[in-house]
Amino acid sequence: MRLLESLDLVADRSVAFNRQKAHTGLATHSDKMNYVLAGHVGIALPADCGMEVSGTEFKWETDKVTVIDNSFPHHTWNDSEEDRIIFYFDFFHPELSAEERRALMIFKRTFKNHMKLADKERVTNLASLERLMGLNVGSDN
Repeated sequence: MRLLESLDLVADRSVAFNRQKAHTGLATHSDKMNYVLAGHVGIALPADCGMEVSGTEFKWETDKVTVIDNSFPHHTWNDSEEDRIIFYFDFFHPELSAEERRALMIFKRTFKNHMKLADKERVTNLASLERLMGLNVGSDN
């Protein structure tokens, strides 16, 4: 708990227990946000599971914190017969200043609000287009 209290967690990001089912994998991806780091704490770790970040493979260790930069391509695998469980948390990169963290949160909040408005506008525009085209959306025709 002291670890989490000492970090500047990102308010709208994850703090969760993540389970990866047996014989599954997470495809290679990048979160494209180099201002956020991810902490992983191994909870239930079968032998045949791991992660690769930018070409470097590693395995979690029970009760140990592993920090990765999710902006680099990464993927996971669980080739075992058991589920893999980690405790996952995102936190701001420690080299960011308080002003930079604050600005990023304002930007993210503003962007999220913009996307909500854009989604509403898309729905309205689609409904208008369907009316103009004579489509009866939701009717039993």
